[in-house]
Amino acid sequence: MLRVASAIIMAPIALAAVYGGHWWLSALAFVVGAIGTYEWHTMSGVKTSLLVVVGALALVASLSAYQLGYELESVIIIIIGAGLGGGLSKLRGLSFIWPSWGQVYIGLAVLSVVWFQDVYGWEAVIWLLTIIWAMDIGAYFAGSLIGGPKLAPRISPKKTWAGLIGGASTACLVSWLVSDALVVTTELFAVLAGLGLALWSQIGDLIESMIKRHFDVKDSGAIIPGHGGVLDRIDSLLFTLPLLVIGLWLRPDLLFR
Repeated sequence: MLRVASAIIMAPIALAAVYGGHWWLSALAFVVGAIGTYEWHTMSGVKTSLLVVVGALALVASLSAYQLGYELESVIIIIIGAGLGGGLSKLRGLSFIWPSWGQVYIGLAVLSVVWFQDVYGWEAVIWLLTIIWAMDIGAYFAGSLIGGPKLAPRISPKKTWAGLIGGASTACLVSWLVSDALVVTTELFAVLAGLGLALWSQIGDLIESMIKRHFDVKDSGAIIPGHGGVLDRIDSLLFTLPLLVIGLWLRPDLLFR
């Protein structure tokens, strides 16, 4: 019930920001990205006040550059911020890789969602969000009700093959229905994208589970009741967004503008 209550509060905020326009989505993306970066640094044991500030400033500068029309520069700022963060961490005798990877991983996803809305509109972002949510909800109920063989017991003991199949099926159905209602893409691509993004998001979920297991933590944080941290809630989205953006950069005609 706690998970449901949190989701009921968070979903309308996300949808309102998406519908509200570029600046509203950028503001929400910054807040989520900054908290996510903080959680990443904390989880990987490299958190310092200076590193947190550098990560937040890199996000602000990158999003501002994008909004002013400097798209390539916005990506470069993320990379520079990651290198600076890694260097500061190394000077303190800590890891260079973990803070750098975290800032690139989260920063590029933040930029991706803003670009995605800018190019394809709020309808496409809502379509993407509903695919991810449908995968999570379908996997949760299918896994709970059916159970059966584990998907990756050493990485994430609760995930099952039934959950994967149930989640992917739900994502395909929801992708088709939402795409048709909002006129986002063709029916065939909606189903294929629903399946592909659902499976890819599951890989992202498992990768974060591996990282948490590596650092011996259960959740990335505790800011969201019933869910854990921000990264626990957006891990699938972090993984799918850059892939989708790269695909659309190569084939921009796959979605309607």
